[in-house]
Amino acid sequence: MTIVRIGPTHTSAKEGEECEVNGDTPVFVHSHLFVGAVTVKIRNHDGPNGQQNSPYFTSNPSRRRLFSIQFSGQFGPKPKDLGGGLWSAEDVWFAATMENKVNPPMGTEIAVRFLRVIDPTFSAEHIFDVKGPWCGSYLIVGMNAVAVRKPSDPNSVSSTTLVDASSANVEDTSTLHAESNGNPFVRSWPFVATGDYDGAINEDLSVLASDKLPSDLTSEKKPNATVRRRYFSRRENREAFLFEPGLIYDFEFYNQFLDLNTLYARFGINIDCRRAAGLVGIGDRPPQNSKLRFEARSKDGKHVFFWIELGPWS
Repeated sequence: MTIVRIGPTHTSAKEGEECEVNGDTPVFVHSHLFVGAVTVKIRNHDGPNGQQNSPYFTSNPSRRRLFSIQFSGQFGPKPKDLGGGLWSAEDVWFAATMENKVNPPMGTEIAVRFLRVIDPTFSAEHIFDVKGPWCGSYLIVGMNAVAVRKPSDPNSVSSTTLVDASSANVEDTSTLHAESNGNPFVRSWPFVATGDYDGAINEDLSVLASDKLPSDLTSEKKPNATVRRRYFSRRENREAFLFEPGLIYDFEFYNQFLDLNTLYARFGINIDCRRAAGLVGIGDRPPQNSKLRFEARSKDGKHVFFWIELGPWS
């Protein structure tokens, strides 16, 4: 049974909000680093909150994805302790994290090599850390789909509000933004299956078209995630790309290998990620961890834009 909770920053006073899995209403997240919305879809979801399935999975018989994580929003500036300025694609990671030590089984190296074929920046170098082990990749590379758009809602969160929040050095900006479905990111959530549209985020970087980026990256006719991944695999390109507060960034992460109901991964070999991550006890040994967390974060984990927590597993 999988319960999904979503929240902003490590130091938020709240414990996060329970996500309606496979629903049409995302969870609003807001901090001095990021303001937006996040939602999770899981095929054949078996948890207590949400629906078993979504048209996202059922309307397209050829779609083999087992889950989808979608998030959309605006980035604030870097905090003062990092010198201010804007976050670059070199700064922002998307990682799977645990609290305590994990025990990757035989075959993990094969799985890592497989993942690097898809995402050349995927890193598992910290998976053996005793505290806070994690693996992941640069956000701009690791996502299956990335789109950028200009705000269409005149009430959308402005870059000025985000800058003010950062200057005030506050972690929770709930007093600065409307809550829940009153927030424009939730009220006008565009990724809802309707008619011929299945609710997926489609690659689209055309709004960024300029002489600073290659035309095949920002092509409106043939958007291509492979081109994006190849381009941003180069460090100098990540460092030059800034997340501008005035734009809305849409991201989607999915795959057909990991079942979030059971945490079984199939990469040609089968891996029980519950056991590997210490989420279930083995023999007389109690579980080492209780939940799996995905984070949009800085590489060192000191700055978290938002988190998605799944568990517990029995």
